[in-house]
Formats: sequence, C-alpha cells, structure tokens
Amino acid sequence: MTLPATSSFVHRGSTPRPSPGEAPQRPHAPTASQAGKAHLVFRPDIQGLRGLAVVLLVLGHAGLPHLAGGFVGVDVFFVVSGFVITSGLLGEAHRTGTLRLRRFYARRALRLLPLATLVGLTTLAACRFFASKIRYEEFLHDALAGALYFMNIDLATAGTDYLQEGATPSPFQHMWSLSVEEQFYLLWPLLLLITFKLLHRPWLRILPLLALCSLSLAWSVHAVQTSSPWAYFGPHTRLWELGAGGLLACTGGPLSRLPRAVGAAIGWLGLLAIVAAAVLYGDDTAYPGSLALLPVLGTALVITGGCVPSRYGAARLLSMRPATFAGDVSYGWYLWHWPLLMLGPAALGRTPTPQLALALSGAALVLAWLSLHLVENPLRHHRTLQRRPRAALTVGAGLSATVVCTALIAASFPPAIGTGDRARHLASLLATAPDPQARLAQLLTQPAPGLPSNLTPALTEVEKQRSAICRDNYDAAQSPACVYGDRASDKVVVLFGDSHAAQWFPVWDRLSRDHAVISCPRSRTGSFVIAVRRSGRRVFSGASARTGPAGG
Repeated sequence: MTLPATSSFVHRGSTPRPSPGEAPQRPHAPTASQAGKAHLVFRPDIQGLRGLAVVLLVLGHAGLPHLAGGFVGVDVFFVVSGFVITSGLLGEAHRTGTLRLRRFYARRALRLLPLATLVGLTTLAACRFFASKIRYEEFLHDALAGALYFMNIDLATAGTDYLQEGATPSPFQHMWSLSVEEQFYLLWPLLLLITFKLLHRPWLRILPLLALCSLSLAWSVHAVQTSSPWAYFGPHTRLWELGAGGLLACTGGPLSRLPRAVGAAIGWLGLLAIVAAAVLYGDDTAYPGSLALLPVLGTALVITGGCVPSRYGAARLLSMRPATFAGDVSYGWYLWHWPLLMLGPAALGRTPTPQLALALSGAALVLAWLSLHLVENPLRHHRTLQRRPRAALTVGAGLSATVVCTALIAASFPPAIGTGDRARHLASLLATAPDPQARLAQLLTQPAPGLPSNLTPALTEVEKQRSAICRDNYDAAQSPACVYGDRASDKVVVLFGDSHAAQWFPVWDRLSRDHAVISCPRSRTGSFVIAVRRSGRRVFSGASARTGPAGG
C-alpha cells in the first residue's frame, strides 16, 4: 500500500464548488497568486477516500471474509497520492513560475520519515525477541531495504510474492509501496518542471505525461504474464497508477465545471468500482495488469465527482467524520498494522486467528492515533524545519541513517538459538529395541523436548544451504538431465513438485545411493516444479510466476 504523503490539500482548480444550500469551503492558508491566484483548499472527501483505502487493506490483511481483494487499497492510495502531490506542484508552478524541488523533498522527509523510523526501530527490536531467529539476518536486510526505499526492487528481484503461503512474510515487507512512491517522486516533479518550462499550452504539457503512463500500463499488462513479481512490485509497472492521479490533477479546471448530476453519478460509480474490486479480486487474481484499471479508474471517478459535490454525491459520504478520521491516521495505521499482524501472535504466545488479527489491527489503530499526535504532527509542523528545507533534509537523512546503523550493528550480534541434548543415532536406537517397529512409531509421535544440538547443518547455517536439485540453466529452452543416485539400478523414483517436494530430496538422495535413481524433471508450464532459496529468499524456477499464493 502507499500512504498519505501529504494532507488532502489541492490547488483551487481541482477543488469543488459548493452545492446548493451549502456554504463555500474556507481555503486553508490562502496564498496570493502571481499567475492565476491558486489557493490550497482541503478536500475532506479525498481524506475519506484514504480512509476507505486503509480500511480495505487492513481488513483484507486481517483475513476478513469477502475482502480478499483488499489489496486494491494500494491502487487507491497511488491515485490519491498522484493527484494531491501533482495538484500542489502545479499550484506552486503557477504561483512562482518554477518548482522548488528542495522544499518539496524536505516536506516529504518531514511527513514520512519520523514515523517510519519509529516503526522500523520498534519492529527491529520485536524481531529479535519474537521472530524466527533463523530468519533474523533476512529481516535485518529487509529493514535496510525499507529504510533506503528499495524494498520493492528487492522483492521483485527475489521473486517473492506479497501474499505467499508456507512462510510468514517479512514484518518489513509492507514498505514496498512506500519505495514505489518515493521512486516515482524522484522522476515526476522533474518531468512536471521540464514540461512546464518547455511547453506553454496546457494540453501539450499533458501529452508526454500521458505517453509515459500509457507505456507503464502496457508494461504492467505484459509483465503480469511474463514476470509476476516485477509486475506487482516494479516501479515501472506501477508508475501509471500514480500518474493517473497526476493527469487528473492537470485537468482539474474543466472537472469543476461538470454538471452536478453527472458528478454525483460518476462518484457513486467510482466508489462501487473500488468496493467491487475489493470483493471480487483475490489471491488467484493476475494482478495488477489490466485488472488494476477497475480500482484506479474508480478512484479517479470518485475524485472527479468530488469536484462538483452535491447533497447526494459519494463525496458527502466520504466527508463524514468516521471516514476522514481513518484518513487522518491512515499512514500510521498502515505502518503499524503489518508488523503487529506478523509478530503479534508470537509475542502473545497465541495461534494466529482472524479474531486475533482484528484485535491486533485495532491496537495498530490506537498506535496510529498516538503517533499522529506525538510524532507526525509535531515534526511535520515544526516551524524551523518548515522554513529551512536543508535542515529538514538533514533530519530526514539522520532518521534513515539511524535505522541503517541499527540494523548493521544488530547483524553483528545475532540472537543465540537454543538447543537441547544431542540426538542419538536412529539405527542404534532401533537395534537395541525389543520391537523396532513400535519403537520407531513412538519416536515419530512423541513430542520433542527441544532441538537436538547435533543437527546437520546447524540451524545458524540453514539459510546458507543450497539445494543440489537442478540448479543450473533455469532459463534454458531445454532442461538438462536431472538424475541422481545409482544409475545402474532398475528402480526409479521421480520427485515432482515445488519447494515442498524439494525438501525431501536429501532423504531420497541417500536412499538412492543403494536402491534407486531419482529423476527430478522440471515443468515449463504455469506451475513451478523446482524451487530453491537464494540469499535467504525464495526464487522461482522454470516458467513465469503468477500472482497469488506461492507454493512454498
């Protein structure tokens, strides 16, 4: 998910005129315009739209029935962010004739980094005590990726799936959307500045931005079929969603002149599209690609309808206090809820259930409200930092460096993994038993008092192991022979499956030395046959990945 990068203030060209019988909205901090008298006006319906997006995401992650597609809240936030940020940049360009990029990035640093740093440090501490100690090094790497905003690139390169089954996702994995957003805003303001300087007709300024977004959409549609992880996490395949909001901001003037009946109709139609996507989509949806058009266009319609609000429009519903409150705390709620869902059950010593997930999501909401008033607002509205962009950027760099240094120091002091006594050799135990078969059954069913201290490989070395199964030439048109064991044997065992099947390879490999040949074929269809691990992460082999839960 992406998060509210700014408050819901837009320049006057994109703001609604009052509906009949309503008082005009009061502009917030009006600024005299040097060209066009642009004002910043608060859009409560956009803040409510943020609230809807975060509710869909949190409840979807909590496993609420009929909201498996709650991940479309990501797309809603991308469009909203593109619209609000572009509106602010265009307003500044019209007022001053240029864009002050240092001030822009200083505002982003003050908005995003204080709370992200607090959540990152808290999650690092929780990982040490409550997360898998075997994956501790992996989680430290994820903390670095989140703090330096390349989490999405890391996930796409590793071939991981956001809602994978089998292994618990990283408590830092949700930082991928912030990474996408910040990568987008390294490019988008520069494009706006160039088009504003070189092209003087408004419709001409839109054309290069429209071309870029169209290319990104086409790339996303293609990548869903060829490289699902890059389709989901790639900045190039998500750019068009943020750009859609930006393009909508570029046409803000004409939107405010739509008939009120039309605005009300398209607002409700857009809201219906967002909810329909959240209900109809699920883990097996090939996403984003063309299917992302439903929530993206739905969000654009809701924003457009809010430009001409009426008494019966969707904007009125989204402007109600419950919706705007959820929008106010959406950034913190999103940041807190995922680590709590991932680490909370272990910290409480309880089995994960939907009821527990909802309770943890509620706790995250409380933390979000507290952090909004104690962390976010005090730093974001700090007068000295607002007046001095260089100081704000220095503070932001220091906050990110704090997470990076903490992760690097923690890597030097990994937590110890406790073990019990040495396990006796199975053959000797059975050789001395009166009834070997009964003794074997007892050993298989009785609970283990602890991990043996003589495991091979040691637990601290598990993540560094590499499977020997067919690890070469995954991209080759012809799979090489994948045969192990006694080639002279007349017995053949075929090990077929994904990483769950591959975990049995060491057992069969040992048996094959005297009794069989193991053949490990690989499929080049839509399913994976062999999966291995690299650098502590799953990597897919064979054919292209599809979205949805992975096999292991």
